[in-house]
Amino acid sequence: MRIIKFAIFVMCLTSLLAACLSCSSSNDTSTDPTDVKISNELTNMRIMSVAEDHEGFIWIGTQRGLNRCNGDNIDQYFCNDEPYSIPDNRINCVFCDSKGRIWVTTKNGIARYTDQDNFEQIPIADSNINCKQLIENSRGDIFATQTNNILKYNAESNQFEKVILNVSDIDAYQQ
Repeated sequence: MRIIKFAIFVMCLTSLLAACLSCSSSNDTSTDPTDVKISNELTNMRIMSVAEDHEGFIWIGTQRGLNRCNGDNIDQYFCNDEPYSIPDNRINCVFCDSKGRIWVTTKNGIARYTDQDNFEQIPIADSNINCKQLIENSRGDIFATQTNNILKYNAESNQFEKVILNVSDIDAYQQ
């Protein structure tokens, strides 16, 4: 009886291993843990940022566009000549704030998703428009980071303004 159970176990294990091997890509030799692959339907397989909005949509920023997934479909957003597109196809950060708004940072600026299924590009009061990350504090203020600067969203003027001019000078603010 032990031999039969062992034989069944080996056959199940072999079948499971064969199924796993047939599903994996035989030419995928990447060892970089940031090379996450979800679907061939994404705009690009190099994922830069992921966020979930208040409606349950998953937003995936890649090196070639933005994707909104609802579990069944993937909507794709690209930079184009239209004024209501994302500022660049290389997405640095996708962020959902406490008001449920989706924000996107790129090397060419920041945009916010609208209820018209497009994006409003938000001006930056600086010549450097390359933004990296977004964060929100407990008061609901939205901040964006650049290489050496920190920007704050001003809702009255609908633009990002510098609040720390050079992060390397932060010791001067602590005195």
